[in-house]
Amino acid sequence: MHNKGFGLVSLMVVLCSLPAAGQLGNGTNLTVPVDGYGSWFTDFQTGFSSESFQPCSFSPGFPTFSAGTFLFVEGVPRGILTSHAPWIDIFSGNPPTLTVSLTSGPDFVDIAYGDSVNDTAYSTLQVSGTDFSLSVELTQAARRTSDSCKAFLVQRYRFTNTGSSAVSFKVNRAWDLDMYWRTGTATDYTNDEVGVGSFGGQLYPWQGEFNAPATRCALSSIGPPTYYYASKRLHTPDGGPPTMGYGTDVIVWDNYGTPTSWQNYGAFIGYNTTGACGDQLDDAHISLEWSVSLAPNASTEIIIVHTYGSDTPAICSLADVNTDGTVDDADLLAVLFDFGGPQTAQNTDVNFDGVVDDADLLQVLFEFGFSC
Repeated sequence: MHNKGFGLVSLMVVLCSLPAAGQLGNGTNLTVPVDGYGSWFTDFQTGFSSESFQPCSFSPGFPTFSAGTFLFVEGVPRGILTSHAPWIDIFSGNPPTLTVSLTSGPDFVDIAYGDSVNDTAYSTLQVSGTDFSLSVELTQAARRTSDSCKAFLVQRYRFTNTGSSAVSFKVNRAWDLDMYWRTGTATDYTNDEVGVGSFGGQLYPWQGEFNAPATRCALSSIGPPTYYYASKRLHTPDGGPPTMGYGTDVIVWDNYGTPTSWQNYGAFIGYNTTGACGDQLDDAHISLEWSVSLAPNASTEIIIVHTYGSDTPAICSLADVNTDGTVDDADLLAVLFDFGGPQTAQNTDVNFDGVVDDADLLQVLFEFGFSC
């Protein structure tokens, strides 16, 4: 997004006084005010707050400027999944050509840990355009890890082609994190570090304060994306323009997805390799993108994991209920212990349907022995 007009520190009092409709939390160190489309944001003009995360040894903060999902169809159709009108207005020069609407929800419920905190949200969407029709089921779940300093939020998008012809499209998940923990000043977002890591058979981007691992956040998925990037403003990738900058999402929007020279690239890091950009000045932004093709009535799932408090993703399998990186006896025993009821201390409701049952047990058994 453009126009980061106000500092995060100057907003702290205002943000804390405003209610966050549709808030998800994991009952410990994370709250996220998601909408039914899967987006959240901080509107610096109105003071609307984004998610609050408390890294270990740091005060709570509001690290995200914007997080949302774009759809790009072959040809010219495109749309953004968000309820935030100012974000959509940014693209007024190339307005959305897909119609996106909520058909149910979001419904917020407490299904985890028995702590009376709404931790899961369900919604359905319809996306339509010329010769294009998708129904979307979205589940969003804020969860804990075995490390009390970390937290994560899962988004499971299930896309179904409800049209009469096969379709191809791109799904781009953009996360514009604006950390403030480094110096506590209004311009902290201009010195965020980005990096690229490897986990669960994929490369993924992360972002955080330089030399402060507890503030880092990673963007990954269950199963590898087609592309990732980690950007820094005013940096031109080794492969050439366009230059990264404020409004990185606008550049992606204008290019109908991740520009070729940004694909699988980390700023000051390189292509298809791990590393960190170091103490490089200016704004940052991370993203994942998937290329999807669906026959009529066919469906696919994209499962996105936002990890807070680590540059290593919390999970690479939903069946890893104790988040130790392996699906094994410990996960199976945890599911059996909770069987027939809600999940308790661990993430035993593997499919997020509110009950630990045969479906969860079968998924753990199906993935037994899998390791990140």
